[in-house]
Amino acid sequence: MKKISLLYVLLLFGFFILTVSISYGGDEDYDIMAVLDRHYQAISGRDFKAAYALRSNRWRSNHSYGWFYDNWESNYTIELTDRHVISNDGYEAVVKVRIYSEDYNSKGSLHRAYYRGKVYMIYEKGKWKIDDIQVKEE
Repeated sequence: MKKISLLYVLLLFGFFILTVSISYGGDEDYDIMAVLDRHYQAISGRDFKAAYALRSNRWRSNHSYGWFYDNWESNYTIELTDRHVISNDGYEAVVKVRIYSEDYNSKGSLHRAYYRGKVYMIYEKGKWKIDDIQVKEE
């Protein structure tokens, strides 16, 4: 009888651990967030090559580094103010984000705005990469 109850307790404990790890996200969700954090920190720090390298191969095949640089060179600062994984199947993930950005416009004035949307991530060659970002100004 003791063997059965001990086995039962161990199974319940294992189920509990599995449930908690799924509920709070696991290492994969942490890795996804870390990639997003590094991407926007690199842009804010004007390390555009590091930010570009965090994009997927598919995305980079459609966007040159020159295009990426031109798109971000007018940025003064950018920060992820909120982000959380809303889906993750281990190969593709979607992250809901809120971003604060300050950018110089063509007249040299600083435009400050918040943006909301989604970031689409893909797992390629053992690493999470940003495949697409779709945000709109609030």
